[in-house]
Amino acid sequence: MIESLSTQSLRAAFKFPFENKDWFVPFLIGTALIISGMFIPVIPLLLVYGYFAQVMRIAIKGETMVLPPWSNWGQLLKDGLRSLAVGAIYLGPGIIVT
Repeated sequence: MIESLSTQSLRAAFKFPFENKDWFVPFLIGTALIISGMFIPVIPLLLVYGYFAQVMRIAIKGETMVLPPWSNWGQLLKDGLRSLAVGAIYLGPGIIVT
């Protein structure tokens, strides 16, 4: 059954990154990568997309929501490339039409 969206579920979704006592290090690494993505074109943002994919996998599996560590950079890069490819496939027709 599909869970309905409520303020309680939204509150839990926005609060989970800060519930772990070691939330600052993953947050700082992600922030640094996003800022470096302004100067270095693609690689840092692919790593961030890969990290987002990792967090989404945890949510889909129904596991306890925690920020995973920034490890296995090769896997993060591969997941980021896959996310970019899927986004390009979905957005491509709209971009072409525009």
